[in-house]
Amino acid sequence: MRDHHGESVAARLLVSSTGYALGALPGAMVDEREAQAFVRAVMRELGEQPGTRLLHEAGGRTADYLMAHRIPRPAQWLMRWLPRRAGLRLLLEAMRANAWTFARLIRTLVTPHATVREVECQALGGRCCRFEVTGIS
Repeated sequence: MRDHHGESVAARLLVSSTGYALGALPGAMVDEREAQAFVRAVMRELGEQPGTRLLHEAGGRTADYLMAHRIPRPAQWLMRWLPRRAGLRLLLEAMRANAWTFARLIRTLVTPHATVREVECQALGGRCCRFEVTGIS
């Protein structure tokens, strides 16, 4: 967010939605309600299209972090070599509680031909965040 909208916008949205200051971010995973509050603030402040672009980039950066630090290398290897549907099933089980971060992981670990499309967004009034995955057969 800082890269695209500046330090002051990022700081204001973060503190107003989560109570965190940019200089005092949590050092561990946060409750998903805090992430949801931040997403709602981003969408409200930036609008649907710019907010979606920003959150898509943030999800990609998060996926890169997860690949580097949270998903063990043997599990990554296994998901890449399993048949696509089996690899996807394994990954979906692992990501059930954090679906918004995993579009890039599906393309990396299951198949680069996968397309992940958000079809319902809770921050925009949807009942939940729902994604459609195609291109894995």
